Amino acid sequence: MKFAGVFATLAVADAGTVAVTWSDCGAQHATVTDLQPLSVALGSTQTLTGTGVVDEDVTSGFLTATAYASGVKIVTCSGDGTADIVCKLPLGAGKIAVKALDFPIAAGTVTIEAELTTSSLLPSSLAKTHTEVRATEQNGEDLICLNLDTQKSTALEAKDIDCTTAVCQDQCACSLDKCASEISACLGDSACAASQDCALACPCNDNACMLTCAAKSPSIKALPVASCVNSKCASTKLEAVDIDCSTAVCQDQCACSLDKCASEISACLGDAACAASQDCALACPCNDNACMLTCAAKSPSIKALPVANCVNSKCASMLV
Repeated sequence: MKFAGVFATLAVADAGTVAVTWSDCGAQHATVTDLQPLSVALGSTQTLTGTGVVDEDVTSGFLTATAYASGVKIVTCSGDGTADIVCKLPLGAGKIAVKALDFPIAAGTVTIEAELTTSSLLPSSLAKTHTEVRATEQNGEDLICLNLDTQKSTALEAKDIDCTTAVCQDQCACSLDKCASEISACLGDSACAASQDCALACPCNDNACMLTCAAKSPSIKALPVASCVNSKCASTKLEAVDIDCSTAVCQDQCACSLDKCASEISACLGDAACAASQDCALACPCNDNACMLTCAAKSPSIKALPVANCVNSKCASMLV
């Protein structure tokens, strides 16, 4: 019922969790109906619970569980259930304590618990296991028959990310090339991986957005991703030529600024805090110097004021 679930820990190698699958193999007096949880976290003590249905009263029993890795037997545990059955897992993997049973056990639904203590790092030789659990009751007849297979949970890697879902696909593609190790490390940590959707929603070259996503994550592996993307994928930033003056209130002044203030505007667009003031500037009426200066004053970036000064000084004379 649940005795076998404890060996789920053997299936992990340098990962945070292990996936468990199981099947009842047809004992005479009991049927296994459930085993929870089916994912075991490493580096902690966790309670596993097995559920089954017994067709008779059980006054005593004897359990044997044998685990194999790559076809080689790695551990066998046994006991009569009147006391905790403690099994030390090989290679420092941890230990399992199947809790003592309260005999007699009445016919019907039965649950059994065990405490599993695991190491945070396990050898790759135990990445996949098969465990056979057998138990007999007081008359020597089959009581439990359970097969259990465990597999290291496979974490996503950078190459698994679909950049077509990103707001800035070019920057996403760049990050998978130049920040692959940082991204893969993040995806291997569930807390960090949860910030993936936030990062994919960031506009091109929005450094502040990337850093905000990292700050929201409880994982220390999030910030290295944001820092890498911001520093190595800046080539995806907007420049003055990317501005659409058809969206501006004063299209003539906008066109003039792209010609006469291109360097100042490109420098501003390369700074996420400054680029955020773009919509404000595009909404200014023609020759409204005060509006341009107000937009610059609202920005926390020192690159905003040079844009306003340039536009006001070089593009006001052409306007009525």
